[in-house]
Amino acid sequence: MAGKASAKKSAFKKILRQEAQKRRKIQEKVSLSNLMLKLSGSSVGTGEYLSAVNMATGSISGCSSTGIRFAGAVTESFFAAQQGFGAEQTAGLGKINTAGGARKIKVRNFFINRMKNIKDLRYGSFFTGNSGAMGGGFRAGAAGNAILKFFRRNFMSFCFVPVMYRGVITAYIVAADEKEGLLDIQKIKLLEWISPMIGEGIEKFSRESEAKRGRELLEKMFSITSRRIAYMDRDFNYLKVNETYADSTGTSPEKLEGKNHFQIFPGVKNLSVFKGVVEEGEPYYVYGRPFDFPGIPENQPALWDWTIEPIKNGSYEVEGILLTLTDATRRIRTQDKLFEAQKELLRNKRLADIGMLAATVAHELKNPLSVINAAAYNIRKASNDASVGRRLETIEKKVSESTEIIDNMLSYASIRPPRYSKFSLCWLLNDCVKNAKKRSGKDGVKIEKKTSGIKKRLIEADQLQIREVICNILNNAFQAVNGKDGKITVAAAEKNGFFEIDITDNGVGIDEAGLKRIFTPFYTSKANGTGLGLSVCREIVNLHNGKIYAKSTKNKGASFFVNLPAKRFPPPAL
Repeated sequence: MAGKASAKKSAFKKILRQEAQKRRKIQEKVSLSNLMLKLSGSSVGTGEYLSAVNMATGSISGCSSTGIRFAGAVTESFFAAQQGFGAEQTAGLGKINTAGGARKIKVRNFFINRMKNIKDLRYGSFFTGNSGAMGGGFRAGAAGNAILKFFRRNFMSFCFVPVMYRGVITAYIVAADEKEGLLDIQKIKLLEWISPMIGEGIEKFSRESEAKRGRELLEKMFSITSRRIAYMDRDFNYLKVNETYADSTGTSPEKLEGKNHFQIFPGVKNLSVFKGVVEEGEPYYVYGRPFDFPGIPENQPALWDWTIEPIKNGSYEVEGILLTLTDATRRIRTQDKLFEAQKELLRNKRLADIGMLAATVAHELKNPLSVINAAAYNIRKASNDASVGRRLETIEKKVSESTEIIDNMLSYASIRPPRYSKFSLCWLLNDCVKNAKKRSGKDGVKIEKKTSGIKKRLIEADQLQIREVICNILNNAFQAVNGKDGKITVAAAEKNGFFEIDITDNGVGIDEAGLKRIFTPFYTSKANGTGLGLSVCREIVNLHNGKIYAKSTKNKGASFFVNLPAKRFPPPAL
């Protein structure tokens, strides 16, 4: 009986010891959890956090040297942070690291394979003690094996524990000591237990560090730019302005912040623009508009390019606006001077051409008028004659030719500045094609249109003038192709703020000499042409700040290209 009582007492003590061990482990984990939470919640930087983690891992492992290495890092420093490793040891590891390169160090794959094959350790940690327990093969590439050899040569106890963040290995805990037998599986399990907490902390501090660098860079850009920048809330109160903006108002950024924009720059028209950006959530751009800064003298008027951008939160709600002003005075004035010079050159050239025009009118109209007179005479003599119809057709034809000549000359002599309006270029192209085909009488000509990409796009231009350009090119194309197997392709697309129009035919083409002169006034290869049609086209396109040119090979068709700005340029001052 005494023996049974003693056995029961011994079993009870064993249970108590096991329970006490469990409680100690739980308390140890709770203590470590509190420590990790305290560290990650502190306001220190990444470096200080990693140093504190090294102290904690050193306390758990009992090793004098600990470090944190980021996965895939290829730098002269093997560790992101470490304690206890000597200068020669860190230098040796750094050489292996940079010599091997990230592609050759396959440590991550090594641990992923261990996770699958080793049940005792959740994250596949590697450690060695007196007999290399739980060591196994370390197949981690040439550089990885070099690192293992380095640790075996310098330390009797060492371990590598993956640091996890949301199931991904982001770093490694390294602990090492020259003493034997300091590491066992319980310590490694404890390091694995805090590994995700360390991963969360590293991620948190890394993000904060990146955000800090981003803020510093933004602040630097904000302060050194020559542009005037102001960030406001939804009610247009200044939250932050740069030095350049504040200088223009005659004050400092600190004194300007908190004040309302429209207390300094009153104006109902501008207020409606600002409100529109907040309400619609769309940016507003304007070019060459006055902006009267209090700090700029009235005798020095300035023109500005404005940008008002809505600033949206995660729910895509506008929470503020960013106003950017760029001094465009010099650019606008230079553009004005160039534009005036260009107009003056065009006026002078047109005057010279008109002199040629006067002589041409007399010459070109002489023969048609003679034919008209002769036909009229014949009509009077030959009443009830069967040939009257044919002669009337001759009259009509020559009258038509004369009208065309007169129209071309009048167009060239009186080209006016564009009258801008918004319209569908796709619709205009389709209408011009239909009219040109009907006028040509060549129903057998195949028309291919590639304009669907601009179907819903509008162009800001003079609709009548652009119609004249397109119709002129199409008329030439129909005249150049055969009525049976002729083909004309009309393509249009919008790229980089320009509409690009391509009208290509498979007609007789233009030789090299003719191609150089086709836009020259009065040059023509047609028996009854005036040589003014394409000259008028060029003048109209130039007035729209566009570009027109042609490509052709004799007997292989021709392509005419017209590039027009999608919006009026120069933009109007608003």
